Amino acid sequence: MTMPSDFSAPANGAAPPVRRAHALAVTDSDDHVVVLRLDDPRCEPYMLQGTGVALWREIDDRRSAEEIARVLAERYGADLAAVRRDVLASLAVLVRTGLLLPGGDGDAAGSPGQ
Repeated sequence: MTMPSDFSAPANGAAPPVRRAHALAVTDSDDHVVVLRLDDPRCEPYMLQGTGVALWREIDDRRSAEEIARVLAERYGADLAAVRRDVLASLAVLVRTGLLLPGGDGDAAGSPGQ
């Protein structure tokens, strides 16, 4: 399965890192993560649970979607293709909600809220 265009590697380079948006408030507890976009007053808090928490915690603004999928597949002893599919679907939702920057976008020197 290929990576979606937002997170795919260009023909002559590495895949872009998955990066959090810059204006976020994040509360991380044992079993869930709540994220709020601070740049949109109409935004509702977004709660991640279960595997969404594991995915969110792996987003470090340095690793690609493929690297994150590999880490999660190895950690949980799961099929890489299935994990990759789920990671890509989840990342697409997080991009649409504005919690992640589309692949390759944003200021590399910026520091997203954590």
